[in-house]
Amino acid sequence: MDQPPSRPEFPPGPEEYASGGARGRPERPAPIAPPVESGIGAEERAALAPPPGRDPRTPGGPVAGGLTWILLIVTTLFVFAMQSGLVSLTPPPPEEEVPSPDGLIQIMGRYNVGATRMLSGMQPPAAPAAESEDGEDAEDDGVADPEDQAVVIGLQLLQQMDTMFPATANRLRLAMVAGETVAPEEAIRRIDELLEDARESAEGEEPVEAPAWLVEDSATLRLLYLDGADAISDQQREDLVERHGWFGELALVNSADDDDPLRKEILGSSTRFLVLIITVFFGVGLAGLAGLVTLIVVSAFGSGRSLLTAGATIAVATLPGFAGLALNIMGLGFFGNWLIFMSLCAVMVGVLIAVNGGLKKRYKAPEAGGSAYLESFTMFLIWFPAVSVLGAIIAGAMGVDLTPILIWTLLLCAFFPLARGARWLEWKRAMGWHRGAGFFKEVLAGVFGYIAGLPIFALAVLITLVLGAAAAYLPGQESAGPPTHPIFEQLGGGDLWGVVQIYLLAAVWAPVVEETMFRGALYHHLRGALGVVSAALFSSFIFAFIHPQGIIAVPALMGLALVFALMREWRGSIIGPMVAHAMHNATLITILLIGLS
Repeated sequence: MDQPPSRPEFPPGPEEYASGGARGRPERPAPIAPPVESGIGAEERAALAPPPGRDPRTPGGPVAGGLTWILLIVTTLFVFAMQSGLVSLTPPPPEEEVPSPDGLIQIMGRYNVGATRMLSGMQPPAAPAAESEDGEDAEDDGVADPEDQAVVIGLQLLQQMDTMFPATANRLRLAMVAGETVAPEEAIRRIDELLEDARESAEGEEPVEAPAWLVEDSATLRLLYLDGADAISDQQREDLVERHGWFGELALVNSADDDDPLRKEILGSSTRFLVLIITVFFGVGLAGLAGLVTLIVVSAFGSGRSLLTAGATIAVATLPGFAGLALNIMGLGFFGNWLIFMSLCAVMVGVLIAVNGGLKKRYKAPEAGGSAYLESFTMFLIWFPAVSVLGAIIAGAMGVDLTPILIWTLLLCAFFPLARGARWLEWKRAMGWHRGAGFFKEVLAGVFGYIAGLPIFALAVLITLVLGAAAAYLPGQESAGPPTHPIFEQLGGGDLWGVVQIYLLAAVWAPVVEETMFRGALYHHLRGALGVVSAALFSSFIFAFIHPQGIIAVPALMGLALVFALMREWRGSIIGPMVAHAMHNATLITILLIGLS
């Protein structure tokens, strides 16, 4: 009889099950690593794959996170107070006898002069007054004289500037603008009113003396507007220009003929600046509309392959539109309209290309928990005012301002998560410090993302303007100045090295450091607990709140920061937000410098 097959004395070992076979269990498939952004090499992919049985999380616990949040809120309020001038950590600079005009009032003054001159040139010549049967002039028929229309515009602009620049020196400079845009008599009236206010005393006190420079310059201007530039001395001319810059030059050419080369140059610069502003306004609007249309089309129908090509096409396509608008302003409407038509056609080509493209989100939100990146951002906010104090101390001891170098130490705060235990490649992805789909593709994505986000920024600016207009009617706000930035004071100086420093600060330091800390560390931490919109709005609010433009400008800055945050979510890498940030700041600084040149 056949013997039944014998059973093994011992069950199969683990190695037999693992190897499979007839009696072994099927081999388990290896765990699939989560997808990561393209542009990361094979070694980085392996390193970023989480180990089996271990939950990857950011270093730091709930206690450290809670304490960091308290410290962050206190620090944010302190930085806001410091930027707003409520708190000062450095001694005030020595007061000048006459404060120099900053860039903002110079730009507004040039805009006023350019607008009134352009309006006067666009209107037809005034018709001679008709005579009645008895030989007297007939009554006015209600149609304003063209020169009067320009005067009305000039007065309206001056009234707005009166509330924006209430300081004594600025009021005298606005009188010089009034002498050109309205009439010399208006300038003299403003000068007399300013002297009266300067000598006005408080109730029950003796009248105070007006500043010596104000008395001297007022006397010089009265002679100039009543008797012409020949009535003042060379020393008075030099004092006027030295104290008031472009405004003094404007006053000196007030009585000159229109054919005078110096008068043509000074007034022509104002007209050119106005043309630039109008061109940029409509050009940016055209670019923003094109970007918005493309973004909608891509979001609805795209598949992710041709978005960057579409963005580059649209960016280039808007350039002829800029040129066409400029030609229209200069009176060459035929050629300008053709360029605009060609630009619109090229934009439509970009939209058609975008139909085959799409928005593929590359950012991966972290697991909830951990506080290392929040701690990193809080360190950045703490070190930010400390840099100003340290720079002032060094400048006082050595006579050298090292602040432009010291501010780069703020970037060291970004490496703090590594000291808390974060792995290098995880840190790179968290901060966005990787090349994404490729460096040049990310640069193009930054250009397209900025153009597509212009409508968001424009809406935010509109909200700021509405809030600013409403705040002017609040009690105690009649003499409040406009949202401004210390950079306007530096631009008004006209120093070459100062201009280089401004570009390095605005177009290099701010894009690199601010994007790393706000759209890198802070946004990454917030996305662990919040959705895209909430994290973007919260980080954008902090970004806007600590900037020195004031509380009224928060919506405008929030709109800009929101665009950068959405780009981080879209691309994963912060190369795109850095490029967009640099584009915005460099463009704004360039426009301001042209306006002041």
